[in-house]
Amino acid sequence: MIGVIQQPGLRYIRTRLFLVTEKYGKYGSYKVYDCFDETFVGLGHLTLNEKQISEAEIGYMLLPEYWGKGYETETAKKLIDIANQLEIMVLKAIIDPENLPSKKILSNLGFESQEFCVIDGLSGEVLSKKI
Repeated sequence: MIGVIQQPGLRYIRTRLFLVTEKYGKYGSYKVYDCFDETFVGLGHLTLNEKQISEAEIGYMLLPEYWGKGYETETAKKLIDIANQLEIMVLKAIIDPENLPSKKILSNLGFESQEFCVIDGLSGEVLSKKI
């Protein structure tokens, strides 16, 4: 278990590491669970940019029934906390530009829009945060 996160007044969220490589330590994918009933909620990831090792990407994908309940924010906060323990200077996140709730979450956590792009034929917006 990596840690327990408290969302004031609502619920506890636990993240468990399920994929870590010896090469990259805390980088990898995390399962996100509701701590009260151990229900699987979704996934989060912290991925090192191998071309720019002072930079990493965070991301999260949650099951639709858990959207808007604070899991996204708490998962992003936990991933930022993990990145702060590493030698990362810049965190990035790539979102669907039409996903306004995700953009709001990341903006509230200090991420700023850097560019719009197309990745594998899909529109993307890159946000970044110096840590």
